[in-house]
This record gives sequence, structure tokens and C-alpha cells, in this order.
Amino acid sequence: MGNMLTRLTTIAMKLEGTPGTYESTIADADCLLAYDVVATPEIAMFKRDPWRPYLSRDKSLSGQQTYTVSFKLEVKGSGANVTPPDYAQALSACGFAQTIGAAYVDYRPASGAELHTPYSINVREDGMSKEIAGCMGNVRLTGTVGEPMFYEFTFRGKLSNISAGGIMTPSIDTTVPPVLLSAAFATNVGGSESHIISAIEFDMQNEVVLRPSVNDAKGVEYAIITGRNPIGSMDPEYSTDYDWYSKISNGNSGSLTLTLGSVSGNIITITSPAIRYMGMDPLDREGIRCLTVPFEMNASASTGNDELMIRLGTASSSSSASSSSSSSSSESA
Repeated sequence: MGNMLTRLTTIAMKLEGTPGTYESTIADADCLLAYDVVATPEIAMFKRDPWRPYLSRDKSLSGQQTYTVSFKLEVKGSGANVTPPDYAQALSACGFAQTIGAAYVDYRPASGAELHTPYSINVREDGMSKEIAGCMGNVRLTGTVGEPMFYEFTFRGKLSNISAGGIMTPSIDTTVPPVLLSAAFATNVGGSESHIISAIEFDMQNEVVLRPSVNDAKGVEYAIITGRNPIGSMDPEYSTDYDWYSKISNGNSGSLTLTLGSVSGNIITITSPAIRYMGMDPLDREGIRCLTVPFEMNASASTGNDELMIRLGTASSSSSASSSSSSSSSESA
């Protein structure tokens, strides 16, 4: 067998018919256009070192067999306003509910069945197939000026099988992601603000736990999401026009909206209705005095499950989206 090449990798994921059982129907159509795919096995070891007349130990015993899978996906639409993107299942596996509206598809965090509805992941690494079951995870969104935004996913699950397997043949949407230029960025925390930033990120900080089970051959049933602590950060230029210290010390709360893209079917609007600034760390950006401003993302008082909303479509804001957490609901115009 020749050398294995890192970039000859495909990844696919699919909702499991039986939670915790690898979905054998996973196919080319379930592939994702991913970057930086890393699948890491984690085999627990019990160290056998009983007390006796000598200090040598016996070989360890293999215990729970789990997996962590991480990868990046481009933030983009499907090319059609009411068609979910090909990465919809990845957001669902991070506890997001999907709503299809009149001219958009919305994703917002949920607090129901979406938190314990696991997915199977198949990673093909230039001749090796890694089958991972019972996966759920966390997602970060990161953006840097002049580049596409990215979803950064980290999933936890359990090993199902590792065997020889050729690269899959993805059938992937060819929509080109918008870059972070000519974006509409707005915040309103204690009053309308105008900030110049070069980077921004959002992190759901999902608490993903594996359900241990002595009945399972790998020691795990499947992963579930038991909580979340959504945070973010940005890097505004510091100026005398805005009193950061007062807004932080007074605990002011307000909205944040970021819209990128201008082509119908490929416009992305990211909204948080109630951010709260948490700090103002000094930052030097090539001689320009800036700040690193972390913030928390909180639920609005009226609906909840809306700390971070992602809208794909022509509508200008996801704040008007239905608060329903149905995973496949629709609305009239």
C-alpha cells in the first residue's frame, strides 16, 4: 500500500434510524464539502497494577471506545431561498432546529428532541473508512475580513468500525460562499453603535456528553447535548465615540446583526437579540489601537431559543423568524 494523502478525504453524515446504531445507508449524497477533517479515536485504558512483591505491572485493559471528529464548512446558502443547504444535518446535530419560511431557511437553537437525536459520521481517509455512531456536537462560526465565514464543528460519538474503504464521490452543491466584504454589521447595546471590526466569532459552547452503558460493546449509547453557554467576540477599533467601560460595568444588553452576501439564495444573516459585553482587552492591530471584546449571547425575554439565529435567504433579519422549534416547519407569506 502506498502513502496516504491527507487531502484525499471525504466526510458524510446522516440521521440515525436507531440512536447509537451506525446508519448503514449513509451514501455519497450525504457528503459535506469540508476542510481540515480530523477523526481522533479515544480508547480508555484501565491500568492493571495490583499490589504484590514487585513493582512491575500487567498490561492495561481496553475500555470505552469513543471518537472525536472536527472539520470546517463554508457559511453559504444553497442557491435557492427555501432550499436547505447541504450542511443542514451538521447544524441539526448541534442542536439547531430548522424552519422553512416564505423566502428563507432559518436555524435556531432548540431545547427539545434536537438535543438527543444523534447522527452517524463516515470519514474516508484515502483508503480507510472510519464509521462513527451516535454523534452530536458543537459549532463555532468564525469570520475574517476578505475571507468566507466558516462553521467549525466538533462532534463526539463512538467507534462503530474501521476498515478499508475508497473515497466517496460527493454530490455537493456548487454555490460559492460570499466573502466577508460589504457586509452589514450592526450592534445596539445601550444605543446604536458603529464599530469597525476585522474579525468576529460566535460559539454555542454546547455541553456534549456521552451516555455510558455497560450493555454496549463500546461502553457508550450515544452523545447528547445537556446544555449550552453561547458566547462570541469581536475586535473593534477603540475610539472616544463609544463608552465601552460604562456599557460593560452597567450590564447593558442589546442586539447584534451581521449580514453577508448579496445574491438571492446566498445571503446569510446572523442575529443575536441580546448580547452583553464581557470585557475590553487591549489589542494592537498594526499600530491601530483596538479591543478584543468578548460577549455572551442570551435569550430574548419573549421567546427564548434564539440566542443565535442563522437565516439563509433574501430576508434581512432572522429576528422575525418563527419561534417554533419544529425541525421541518413551514410558514405562509
